[in-house]
Amino acid sequence: MNINDIKKIELEITSDCNAACPGCMRTLNPDLLTIDSFGLVELQRLFPTKEYIDGKQFKFCGVLGDPAANIECLQMVEYLATQGGWCQLSTNGGIQNAEWWRQLGKISRETGNVNIHFCVDGHRETNHIYRVNTVFKTVERNMTAYASESSNATWIYIVFDHNEHELEAA
Repeated sequence: MNINDIKKIELEITSDCNAACPGCMRTLNPDLLTIDSFGLVELQRLFPTKEYIDGKQFKFCGVLGDPAANIECLQMVEYLATQGGWCQLSTNGGIQNAEWWRQLGKISRETGNVNIHFCVDGHRETNHIYRVNTVFKTVERNMTAYASESSNATWIYIVFDHNEHELEAA
């Protein structure tokens, strides 16, 4: 297989997360997981030039960890997006400060190559029930900060019996 044949790449850049979602393997099996991350240097080693990046889709998924928990996430997205890679991040939105999210929004606006999936399962009253340990005020602040620079985002909302009444507010 040639690198040019690969069009979509999923990257789990950390297994660290601020949440303790009841369905997550990190929550269900806390003793089986070692928290680990990889950074910009490793990413640049895997994708050293524009020809390895341009036109490819990079999904920074949150299977076991939230990509925003990786201290080099912003630099990694900027590296890929400025070289023609399309980046999608799945996040609970409850990590980092507003300035970090504005910077990510700015990269999105300037390159057109960044999309955020905010996985927020409720509104003020209920988000914390599934996204345990997240604070809705922080999530809302971060979503607003990102949106102040870019509109390229999607709110992913899992409907449960406990949050169905908040759909309209969300």
